[in-house]
Amino acid sequence: MLRILATLYTLITLSSYAYAGVNNITEGDDSPSVYPWKIKFANGSVTDNADGTVSIAAGAGLSSPVTIAEGGTGQTSRQAAIDALTDVSATTTGYVLTKDGSGNATFQANTSSLFTDSTTTTYLTTTGDDFVVGTTAPVNSGKLTVLSTDDQATIVAKMASGQTANALEIKNNSDTNVLTVSTTGSITAGSGSGTLTQVGTIAVNNGATSSGTLSIFEDSDAGSNKATFQVPSLAADTAYTLPADDGDADQVLSTNGSGTLDWVTASGSKPPKEYTWPASATLPLEAADSIPPIAKDTGTNIDMLVVDFDDSTDEGRSVTFRVPSDINTSGTVTFRAYWYSAAATSGACVWDFRHNSGTAGDIDPDVALTTEAASADTTAGTAGMVNFTTWTETVSNLAWAANDLVVGVFYRDANAAGDTLVGDARAVQFDIDIPRT
Repeated sequence: MLRILATLYTLITLSSYAYAGVNNITEGDDSPSVYPWKIKFANGSVTDNADGTVSIAAGAGLSSPVTIAEGGTGQTSRQAAIDALTDVSATTTGYVLTKDGSGNATFQANTSSLFTDSTTTTYLTTTGDDFVVGTTAPVNSGKLTVLSTDDQATIVAKMASGQTANALEIKNNSDTNVLTVSTTGSITAGSGSGTLTQVGTIAVNNGATSSGTLSIFEDSDAGSNKATFQVPSLAADTAYTLPADDGDADQVLSTNGSGTLDWVTASGSKPPKEYTWPASATLPLEAADSIPPIAKDTGTNIDMLVVDFDDSTDEGRSVTFRVPSDINTSGTVTFRAYWYSAAATSGACVWDFRHNSGTAGDIDPDVALTTEAASADTTAGTAGMVNFTTWTETVSNLAWAANDLVVGVFYRDANAAGDTLVGDARAVQFDIDIPRT
């Protein structure tokens, strides 16, 4: 028994000397937990030198993709390939996250396909501060650009159910909103104080509810009121071209009939100044002529108080009035006589107005009279039917000036060749219309 034990001890000792001589590998920290013939290394490569030895080289990174399992039975794998273990933010070319047709996601340098469908290939790229979603390489700096090959470029900001906050906010580097889009589609520039600039056409409409409305608000310090502009129902598109400047004082906006607007000096005039005298209220003061008497014409429903102008003697009734201060000296004065025949059913009457041409203050109004005659006016044909006789003269010929005192007389010129009415012409009323600026 002793001889057997001695033989085993000798074999074990010799075996230990033999392995120690071949491996000659020790653990650096003398840890007894590592077997001397096991070698572990990472981030390196092992090369067979074909002479019974191997070489170990230090690694500079992963040379092939690392497969990351998603977990769960039947789940497919996704590849995450990292081109270099450098700081991506320090590069100038940038990196792009891409997805291939097999569903693998990788980091690659610059322009690689991110989304692929049947109509377009889209890229997500970064170059410096530039971030681009589109179908071509980035061309701007510090901007978000959306490009498309199918005539549609859409940015969608969806809100969860029940949310009422803004759907989209664009802020500056001070975290202040420069553009806000609400969940109902309202757009506010600069939180209500900025400028919204559109190059091209702005379309304002309200669907089938009403016409589009352009609202301009007052200063918020003054209140919240606004002025709005709308259009009525239109038969066709209508374009308006505004004037090139702000015009002159007291000018008005005019159109050429084709939508071109311009500032023009206002033309036209105020309504004329109208003087009206019932014939019975006129004065019988004209010198050396007969005075037409006031008469009562009894009717069935109305009794007329008239003045009877004779058919054989010139008779007149006088009036006085002041010329308006805003008389239009380029205008025309209109005279009217309202009358009817007392009995005759044929013949004509000639009326005129005689005046002193108007006088200013400190001047004697008793001057020679100038006559403004009407054309002969034929009676209506039936006794009692009223004729309106009208005649005119220019202000310049009348020589009336602003605020002048005019003394005048309405006459029936019975001696005129055209006055053929037999019997009295019964005057009801006399008018004078004076044009104003």
